[in-house]
Amino acid sequence: MPRSQKNPTGSSGRSGPKVKSGCRTCKIRKVKCDEGKPSCYRCSSSSRVCDGYGVWGGDGHLPSRNATQTGVKLAISRNKTRPRNEKYANSKFGQSESQFCDFPLGCTGADMKMDNASLSTTGQWEIGPVPMSLVEFPAAAHERGVFFWFQQYTVNKIPGLFSFKFWSSLLPRACYSEPAILHAVLALTSAHKYEQLETTSSLSTDEKFTLEAYGKAIHCLRTDFGLKSNTSLKVILIACIVFVCLEIVQQHHATAITHLANGLRLIEQLERSLAAEAQPLFDHHEPEGLIFQMFLRLKLQVNMLGYCYDFSSYINNSLSAYRIPGRFLSMLEARKYMDILISRAFELEYLFQKACFRERAERGLKDNQISLRSDLDLWLQAFISSFLQDKAASNNWNKVAYNILRMYHDMAYVMAETCLSAHQEMLFDYQVERFLSILTYAINTITISAGLQEPILPEATAKMQKSIVDIGWIPVLYYTATRCRVARIRLHAIRILELTSHREGMWDARVAAQVAQEVMRIEEAQDPYQSCLGDTFTLEMIPKRKELKTPTLGASQRVSNIQVIPPDEPWGMIGFMCRKKHNNSNWEVIWKENDPISGMWLDVV
Repeated sequence: MPRSQKNPTGSSGRSGPKVKSGCRTCKIRKVKCDEGKPSCYRCSSSSRVCDGYGVWGGDGHLPSRNATQTGVKLAISRNKTRPRNEKYANSKFGQSESQFCDFPLGCTGADMKMDNASLSTTGQWEIGPVPMSLVEFPAAAHERGVFFWFQQYTVNKIPGLFSFKFWSSLLPRACYSEPAILHAVLALTSAHKYEQLETTSSLSTDEKFTLEAYGKAIHCLRTDFGLKSNTSLKVILIACIVFVCLEIVQQHHATAITHLANGLRLIEQLERSLAAEAQPLFDHHEPEGLIFQMFLRLKLQVNMLGYCYDFSSYINNSLSAYRIPGRFLSMLEARKYMDILISRAFELEYLFQKACFRERAERGLKDNQISLRSDLDLWLQAFISSFLQDKAASNNWNKVAYNILRMYHDMAYVMAETCLSAHQEMLFDYQVERFLSILTYAINTITISAGLQEPILPEATAKMQKSIVDIGWIPVLYYTATRCRVARIRLHAIRILELTSHREGMWDARVAAQVAQEVMRIEEAQDPYQSCLGDTFTLEMIPKRKELKTPTLGASQRVSNIQVIPPDEPWGMIGFMCRKKHNNSNWEVIWKENDPISGMWLDVV
């Protein structure tokens, strides 16, 4: 029997001294815990469920280095761990996350190495090195196989192009110490392994396993809900993120949005707790910062769908104070700051729309708009001066990341320029150069993609879902197709969406293309493919200046406030809502649903 599983007390009963460390079950029972991993001997010998030690170890702290090494081992990577570097240990808050963990975009499971530097420079947060072999995983053989799949394939595939330490470090280590998160990850991995091609009346073996793992995760979370500590709150938030990703993979988008809304409310609780302790929420070397960064990415997905979910005013004010560095050390760092800028643009638009007196609101928010535009200029200056384009020259995945970030910068600038006007839809006509730039970077991405290779073995991905949980170019192309009124540009964006075969988070390229095409039909009163532009260009052709005719659509023809209603099951019914302001100043609400069988758009009364 391993030393960590022996009963150190030699006796039973509750007469021993109260200890501050140990598993949650032993704490509740007020007995001494031997701290065996992943379940202690006292619980397993008495047929009790060991509720684990938390991501941060007993008493809310991370497990010590020795405790991790003597515990049961779980495989996180096939490679040897990276030796700890003194410059990592001595880094201070404010330095780039890329110094800690910046894997090459598109790296394989064999190439990826776990970063065993601490998530924080403070001793109380230190994480010991993760054991490297699957020795005595206390689970059924099928669960061991699913977890192996997660660490070899899912953790590399599902985050998308801009994976960061939440996926590569925090989540795998949380699985090692938190049963609730482990079962949530098993459910996510099982759902991600196979594409659901059709709806059947009976559940497959994998679907049953997914439901069982989900139920076990919920059962284990009951303890965390009862403890009401910061440690338990972080466990719940990580599990919430995994649940959102699970519903996204299963295309249960309404449920995913519900989970996300609940998580955003819990983020406010964490923010208040950290504020009381004078700890920053945005330190991306801390677990809290990684959790917040993941929620920020998920929030932006639903914002782009047209849903007005937002952080508290305190968090938004803190985001506005987040300064752009003079240079980015990686694509990942540039993406982190771009997410913050886009979130600020959405906040400005929401504040303006909620204001009762538009003129007063426009004056009050003008300074914020000027600040946002200035920060977008600083972001582009830092992006160019970092020579990231030159660094990406030898790696096609990095080239794709470069083009997508430039697409997002152009979109964010259009948002910043148009967010504080009651005539927003007409202002988009002054942003044609930005929309053309977005389309040009998309065309460059198509050219690069021809030489891309999937960073996972083909035999492993033959039946894997063609979905990731992060966004790429789909929302930007949709934004271009619905906001730009130059027919040549918006039709080109729709065509690219139609030929995109994967899903990005809650964004399905097929759904985005159908909604954009119907919006174009409503505004122009004709089928886009029946126009004279129908077959005059290929996807690789950048529009010429003579093709960019000035839009002739009047204000009363244009729709605004588009909200996409994604399907809540594979191949389910999609819909969208929008508004149109007529010449008499009356607003018309348009609600459409698409019949998945006939493909026809139907009016909802």
